Amino acid sequence: MSSEADWLVSPSKARIARAQAQDWQFVDAFLSKKYNGKRPPTFERNEETLEALLALATLSDHADEQHNAIEKLKRSALQALTKNSPGDEVYQIIPHRLSADGKASLDMLAQAIVVFNMPLASPPVDLTAAAVSLQHQLFEASQLEDRLVRQVEMQQRDTTRLQAILRDLSDDTFHTDDDLPEKTIEWTKNAKHLKAKIGEYEERYSALRPQSSATNVVDLAKHSDALLRQQQMHKEVRTELDTFQGLPTNISDARRAVEAARDELRKLTRERDQLFEALVKPG
Repeated sequence: MSSEADWLVSPSKARIARAQAQDWQFVDAFLSKKYNGKRPPTFERNEETLEALLALATLSDHADEQHNAIEKLKRSALQALTKNSPGDEVYQIIPHRLSADGKASLDMLAQAIVVFNMPLASPPVDLTAAAVSLQHQLFEASQLEDRLVRQVEMQQRDTTRLQAILRDLSDDTFHTDDDLPEKTIEWTKNAKHLKAKIGEYEERYSALRPQSSATNVVDLAKHSDALLRQQQMHKEVRTELDTFQGLPTNISDARRAVEAARDELRKLTRERDQLFEALVKPG
C-alpha cells in the first residue's frame, strides 16, 4: 500500500503529514528570504533535515526580533537625547548639586533601572520587588549549579569505575582458552558417564538396603523403651539400698542397729510431742 493510501486509512498519519507539510512551507519561506528569492541549493528532504532547518529558522527569527528591538531602542534613545525638553537643564544641574554619596546612589539607581528593564518613572517599591526577584533567581541558579556540579562529579566517578571494570574485563584473565570447545565436549562426555554410574550405584544401594526399614525402626523403639524401664528400676533399687548404707554386714547386728534407731526415733517423737504441748498449753 502506498503512503497516500496510508494517510487515508490512518488519521494520525494524515495529521503528521499535514504538520510536516506546514513545516516545510515555513522552511521554504525562510530559505527563500535568506537567498533573496533565489533557489536554494538542492538537499535531501527528510525528517532530520527538516528538524535542523526548523531549529535554524526559529533561531534566526528570534535573532531578527532581538535585532529589531535593539534598533528600535537605539532610535528611541537617540530621539530622547536629541529632543530638548524643559527638564534637560534640571538633569544637567542635579549631578553638580549632589554629594559623592548622592552621585553614587543616583548611578546605582540608574543602573538598577537599566538592568531590570523598567521605566524611568518606576516607583521604589517596584525596584525593590525586582531586586528581590533577581536575588531569588540568583539563589535558584546557584542551587542548580551546585546540583549540576554534584551530578557531574557522580558521573565522573561512575565513568572512572566503569573504565576500571572495562580494563579488568579486557585483561587476559577473562579470555577463554583456545581449546575450550574440546574441553566442553570432554566435560559433556564425562557428565554422561558419571550420570550412568550414579544410576548403577543407586540400583546397587537399593539391592543392599534392607527390605523393611519400618520393622527395624519398631524393634529399635521397643529396645529403647525396655532399656529406659531397666534404668528406672535400677535407680529405684539403688535408692532403697542407699537407706541401708552404714548397717553392719551381720544380720543380727543389723537388726539390733535398726531397733536402736527405731527406739531413738520414738524417743525423739515423744520429746517433740511434749514440746508442742508445752507451747500450746495456756500459761
